[in-house]
Amino acid sequence: MKAEAARTNRGFVLFCACLAVLLMSIGNVRKCAGDTWLGAMFTQVSGGSSEVLDEAIGLSFGGELSESVLRGQVVTTADMGKIFEATAATDPHFATVASLLTNGVDDYVFAFAETRRDGVFDGGIGCGYPESWGFFGSTRTDFKGATIQRIALSFWDLAFTTPNDVGGTDLELNVLIDVYGEWPLHTQRIGAIGGTSLTVDEASAVQLEFSDPAVYDPHVLFEGLVVTAADIGRTFTATAATDPDFDEVVALLTNGQADDMTLWQLEVQGGFLPGGGHGVVGSDFDFAGLYGTDFQGMTIESISITIENLTYTTPGDLGGTDSTLGVTVKINVVPEPASLGLFMLGATVLAAMRRKGSRR
Repeated sequence: MKAEAARTNRGFVLFCACLAVLLMSIGNVRKCAGDTWLGAMFTQVSGGSSEVLDEAIGLSFGGELSESVLRGQVVTTADMGKIFEATAATDPHFATVASLLTNGVDDYVFAFAETRRDGVFDGGIGCGYPESWGFFGSTRTDFKGATIQRIALSFWDLAFTTPNDVGGTDLELNVLIDVYGEWPLHTQRIGAIGGTSLTVDEASAVQLEFSDPAVYDPHVLFEGLVVTAADIGRTFTATAATDPDFDEVVALLTNGQADDMTLWQLEVQGGFLPGGGHGVVGSDFDFAGLYGTDFQGMTIESISITIENLTYTTPGDLGGTDSTLGVTVKINVVPEPASLGLFMLGATVLAAMRRKGSRR
């Protein structure tokens, strides 16, 4: 028995998306301890057979049927509204699907409905995919950098039509796939090496400068922070509440282009900053777990630096003091929440669909 080709109803997908945004807006999104809702995918699944099928299907999700999560989970109309979850501990294919969803590539993923006849799976498959619609709640169709901890499936409007046009059974249902996990701290290791003809203190003022390479208007984090070798291993964190330039820096880091980030190591002499220093600048820093150097579509909660190494050599090559500095920069991000604009879009679409239905 061969299933019909998968098909997706774009209007229905949009309707479901807007409906879900409405639900999220009133707080109807589940969250378990230790994880965060990362995004949701909606699709309509359909298939058909020339044979008469059982009114039950096997529901699963993944890139390939043979390696899909929840494969073998049999559901009927009585299970509509229930939530079925897969984790690494409960599903042998969880790691494969999680890897597919975090590899940085916009892979195709499917909701599968395996058909059954006389109480057993008969090899027929109905499937649905939303193509480029992606995961609502995430600006991308892939969760690169995140750790996926749970994948949850639920469905509604499961319907069987017997007989169909060829004397068998058609099936159709609507599936919601929720992905839960954690976004990590995106990191970049940076080092600075320099020297001066002055003999300076074994202390350095350390700061991060961010600027648009086309228009030099720098914004500085950690201004006034002075560290010594005793601070190796310590982490210093900037937030909107603690640093006056934080919001401007976040605007640069989420503007969709590769801006400059400079690590400055400023010399301290007699407890004062004489005005000298050196830094390393670049617009091609690649934060671990990120597609590139920009965090467009994400909410940055904090930026931190960890002092990894700090050394001084006197006399140095110039007769004064040489120094080396190594820091790890971490950007703590979360996915962008559903906006009020999306809420209004959902309300508008729902109202329009009701008006359309009332004219029939």
